[in-house]
Amino acid sequence: DQEENANWQFLAAVLGDKETDGYYPFIAYAQSKASNVLFSEYLNRNLEKYGIVSLALNPGEIQSALQRHLPDEVTKKLEPIRAKGYSKTQDQGSSTTLVAAFDPKLDGKSGLYLDNCQIGVPAPHAIDPEKADRLWKLSEEIVKQHFEL
Repeated sequence: DQEENANWQFLAAVLGDKETDGYYPFIAYAQSKASNVLFSEYLNRNLEKYGIVSLALNPGEIQSALQRHLPDEVTKKLEPIRAKGYSKTQDQGSSTTLVAAFDPKLDGKSGLYLDNCQIGVPAPHAIDPEKADRLWKLSEEIVKQHFEL
């Protein structure tokens, strides 16, 4: 079917070709976002005793120069999504970060995940304590330094 073939071509453009380069940019991006939440989960469990909290957030899809590296097929597929208003300007995209930093209602609250300036719920795999511990240990191995928390 022609539509299914077009969808597979889009996925190949987005994900890359594992047979030739072994790297899927969008999967790597998604994993990096989940890792941010996992780090926050780990930090909250280990720093709360000091009164330190960590918030994780999703700023949303922000129009920026980062998209200049996307293949044309991906950019074209994103146009209808952006036309519906899901894409944010850089000012709008910074708003969730500003809420996390300055909203007094969040003072002292640990373990929060903010999405579009609101308290949200991250994917279950991104708040799994065992995965957070494994990621922290792996990170220490990679940088060859142990962080005493």
